[in-house]
Amino acid sequence: VSTQSTWEDRWGTTPLMEAQRRHQRTGEDRMHELLADLLPPVSAHPTVSRFVAIFTLWECLMIVLMGIFTKYGPDADGSANPPESVQAAISNPYPFYQDIHVMIFVGFGFLMTFLRRYGYSAVGLTLLIGSFCIQWHVLVNGFFHNLFNNHWEKISLSVTSLMVGDFAAGAVLISYGGLLGKVNPLQLLVMAIVEVALFSVNENIGLKLGITDIGGSMVIHMFGAYFGLAASLAASPPEAADSPHNAAVYHSDLFAMIGSIFLWMYWPSFNGGPGVGNTQHRAVVNTVLSMTGSCLGAFLASTFFRAEKRFSMVDVQNATLAGGVAMGTCADLLIGGGGPAIALGYISGTISVLGYVYIQPALQQTLGLHDTCGIHNLHGIPSIIGALAGVIAAGVATSEDYGASLAVSFGSMAEGRSAGKQAGHQAAFLFITLGISLVGGLATGFLLRMGFFVGPGNHFSDEDYWEVPGVETPYYFDARGEISRGAGNAVEIEVRLKALEEWRQQFITHQKLA
Repeated sequence: VSTQSTWEDRWGTTPLMEAQRRHQRTGEDRMHELLADLLPPVSAHPTVSRFVAIFTLWECLMIVLMGIFTKYGPDADGSANPPESVQAAISNPYPFYQDIHVMIFVGFGFLMTFLRRYGYSAVGLTLLIGSFCIQWHVLVNGFFHNLFNNHWEKISLSVTSLMVGDFAAGAVLISYGGLLGKVNPLQLLVMAIVEVALFSVNENIGLKLGITDIGGSMVIHMFGAYFGLAASLAASPPEAADSPHNAAVYHSDLFAMIGSIFLWMYWPSFNGGPGVGNTQHRAVVNTVLSMTGSCLGAFLASTFFRAEKRFSMVDVQNATLAGGVAMGTCADLLIGGGGPAIALGYISGTISVLGYVYIQPALQQTLGLHDTCGIHNLHGIPSIIGALAGVIAAGVATSEDYGASLAVSFGSMAEGRSAGKQAGHQAAFLFITLGISLVGGLATGFLLRMGFFVGPGNHFSDEDYWEVPGVETPYYFDARGEISRGAGNAVEIEVRLKALEEWRQQFITHQKLA
């Protein structure tokens, strides 16, 4: 009796596989219990136990430190002010904060689901890393804020501190994009520990220099992109780039578009969240116009520069968002109205597509730099464009143009700094951010390569750390591309079918003995 006709349906699924899936969901299945003694023993890589042990202790430590060194801010402390007097402190920033929260956990998470066998890790580890970074940033940023100001007090907890924690999580998730599919949860959390600390150092240097960067072109996007690129250069296994699983299918690209749409819709809140009054208003208007420009630029450039002369989902998922990155530094500034805002977005969207078509392959061929999500094209290059736009906007700023809002957008200029010096400080911080992110990312990448942190080499696949369906073809199959990807997948399926046949023979023997 053939295995195909008796044990498998048209998708290659067997009763045993279905029993395993049911058991995982409900906790009880008679067929699973009957065949449990025939299943191979469950074995986990040592990095799993190390991950649990290290970060259980780390979380316990953070609970203790939070209890000792944090306090409610004045607007959240019930003893400081009556509730009605501080209503604006929560009602004004909270809608922006929630939009940013959606961007971090839904936008970034689903944007990275394009890998056909890595969707669980894309969304699930985004939730894990984002939650961890918020906690860790509250502590470490509070420490460095006190250190840089030489004034020691407890760390205040407020919606603003949580919003900045989301920004730190965004920088780490940008870096994760460069390493997507090539690192395990233990390596990812180790990277988050180091990166959030260096992110806080860089952030406080920017505050000391008095730079303006409301939407984080430099603080968030540039730092996260070049930290991730340097870490990927040092930590990515050479064989990972040639993995047959480093690929998308129709439905995985469609899921990734969910992330893109959420990011595109909520990016004005990301850039405008830290602002107030008319600066916040300008940030929203400038960002929306810039995003429309990058959307048009990305679609047009995709059809023009791609050899197929068709829209590419890689470009549509990513380059359409480049306008939000590029507008980050000067979102709240007077940049001359809608024309320059749209132009900045259009230029950044077009150059982002050029990055995907030409620059990314060149970097991989010359440097061996494998960038899974193309963070250099979406976050790196547009952040440099945005930083340079910020230098120009600062250099032409005048008190007559800004009036009372000068103190909000350029606090140091309101205290007497000239526009030329402000532009110089903006340019200096660009190079400081590049330096800290590249050196820090490279050192972190070498740390992640240590044998203690390295997991199994099953790259771009959820199977090592998640419960996933067995050889169920719809899990990642696409008839348009799967068959043409070579013999690697056929060999894998053949091995699994042989294992199933062995289990079947053991089951028949078990029945005869019974």
